[in-house]
Amino acid sequence: MGTTTIPSCIIDVAKFCQVLALPSAGSAKCWLCQVLALTSAGSVKYRLTHKWVLMHQPSNHTSVCDPPVVSLRPGRSLNLSAIEEGDDIYFECIANASPPIYKIVWYHQGQVLHHNVSGGVILSNQSLVLQRVDRAASGNYSCTASNIEGDGTSNAVQLSVKCKAVAP
Repeated sequence: MGTTTIPSCIIDVAKFCQVLALPSAGSAKCWLCQVLALTSAGSVKYRLTHKWVLMHQPSNHTSVCDPPVVSLRPGRSLNLSAIEEGDDIYFECIANASPPIYKIVWYHQGQVLHHNVSGGVILSNQSLVLQRVDRAASGNYSCTASNIEGDGTSNAVQLSVKCKAVAP
């Protein structure tokens, strides 16, 4: 814990700040700190919570910390055109972010999905697992990843669950 003046500190409602240091051209260090107190003189009492280093920033890149860039893809072994009722499927939310992401929200048809093991919806890190899907699971899936710089939303992936073939 320390007290210092951070004129370029960004403080948001969640009481976090971001401190940037540019020790040399082409690299940067970022710290995420939890703000404990603010003084009228502009000093910040803080506790550092994360530190990361970005190397080889392009010279035309003006910001070293950005909102996440996010993409969604089905699990590598899945064939989306062959999903039937009763199958298990999974999606991966790929987020490239600096600073790191602190949360991912999953959507089905624009509605937030919640972790529900008994309902066959499992949210784990950057993965969504749907167990024993039925036709109601058909539709568009997407994810949004968040860091202290903002939110990034993925592409939508269309899932079409087919009726399970009945053996004659």
